[in-house]
Amino acid sequence: MYIEGQRQNKYQVEHYGPPSKFGYKDFIPMFKAERFDPNAWAELFKAAGARYVVPVAEHHDGFAMYDSRLSDWTAAKMGPHKDIIGLLAKAIRAQGLHFGVSSHRAEHDWFFDGGRHFDSDVNDPRYAGLYGPAELRIPGKDDQDLAGDWTYVSQAFLDDWLARTAELMDRYHPDLVYFDWWIGQPAFRNMLPKMLAYYYNEGATRAGVVVNYKLGDFPAGSGVLDIERGGGVALRVQIHDKYPRPVHRQARGQVDGRRRLPHTALLVRDGNDCRVLHVSHYDKMLYAKTALH
Repeated sequence: MYIEGQRQNKYQVEHYGPPSKFGYKDFIPMFKAERFDPNAWAELFKAAGARYVVPVAEHHDGFAMYDSRLSDWTAAKMGPHKDIIGLLAKAIRAQGLHFGVSSHRAEHDWFFDGGRHFDSDVNDPRYAGLYGPAELRIPGKDDQDLAGDWTYVSQAFLDDWLARTAELMDRYHPDLVYFDWWIGQPAFRNMLPKMLAYYYNEGATRAGVVVNYKLGDFPAGSGVLDIERGGGVALRVQIHDKYPRPVHRQARGQVDGRRRLPHTALLVRDGNDCRVLHVSHYDKMLYAKTALH
């Protein structure tokens, strides 16, 4: 909606007005989650054979689905006025399942940069708590080329990222934390060892914990590699590594008899990996990541 000329932007202007008058923040009161039933979700996941469930704690948009003390832009303080993550954690653990969270906070550094190029509420300092730095994205040749990504990341943003990540760990004690790919951007290099040490030390006091990473974000053996829609890549990892390491696969697609999911299931079974299914309900009642074995 913040990229001029794209269909989403045109729809936004036609139905809600220009982003300078009605922006992303104005959709939050419409998000009420009045039919959200964490116990029903957890019972469904248990019945489906899931072993762990990993809801999104915060995506690129910077709106936390948990009760954060570091932000006012949370589902606990506006919109649904519910601690979605906290409620899910309780319900999922009550079913005997492992509970995890995913964090996409790193990408928030630049996610709203489109709004910097024209008159929009992204430029209004009153909403900086939601829209964040909105730094101009300067990517490499593609999204995987993080070494060539020159997007600016301030130390203040890095400190805030680490604090929010630690807060998630302290408040909800997840068994697994999943990170999206941009934590591999060079600016995060000094923050990752601190985060891993903090989480692994805490996990050592209980049954252990898992950190998922993509691409080459972490050194081999320091976490569990996640392969998103890339069964062939994961298979090559297993074959060519002298010491095969754990692999965590994501599968997306229609669960309607098409080829992708059965093919992925065969790879998972053969490689002794875990498969994560993105589960969503089109009337917006359900969105989560469910891990099946």
